Formats: sequence, C-alpha cells, structure tokens
Amino acid sequence: MDMYQLKQIPSEAQIRKYVRRIVFGKNVFCPLLLWCWTTRIPVLQAQSLTHLSEVTVRHWYRQFRLHLPEEVHILERIVQLDEAYGRGWYLMMAKQIGTRKLAYTV
Repeated sequence: MDMYQLKQIPSEAQIRKYVRRIVFGKNVFCPLLLWCWTTRIPVLQAQSLTHLSEVTVRHWYRQFRLHLPEEVHILERIVQLDEAYGRGWYLMMAKQIGTRKLAYTV
C-alpha cells in the first residue's frame, strides 16, 4: 500500500469532529436534556435517555427552573375578582371578562 493512500484516511479524532459538525453545525449544543425537562420526563428516565449522571441532570433541571421568566399577567378593562382564605394562606384571583386571561396571587 502506498503512503499517499494512508494520508487520505482521516484519523478517529477527525472523523468525530466531522460527525459532530454534521449533527450540530458550528455550535455544539444538546437540546435533549432541555426537551426532557420541558416534557416533564423524570430525572432517572432523563438520565438513561441522555447518558448523563443523576447529579448532572438534577443540576441542569434546577438551572432551568431558576432561569424561568417571571409570569406577568396584565388584565385590561372589566375583570371579575374572587378571593379565598384558609389557615395561613389566601388566594386572590382575577379574570378578564370575555377572555381566558387570569391573574392570581397566593
């Protein structure tokens, strides 16, 4: 076999690099764990799907929860308001008439 032909065969590292670029493009990212969290896959099942450790899955699930945007409900015009009270808690809820928009505080 000729040395020229051997140089044409890429190394295992180069093959991995090519495959990674084909699958993810220029920026490597992993949407699978985020998909597991958004579809409410339990931690242990997400662990087996993604082949990540339980500690890693729990860490990222917590990070996802911590970075959720705060829900802001702005109601307009005429609203219906109701409240409920219990031992050490209260619930106030408002609904914009004619829509499904709700605002509440516990």
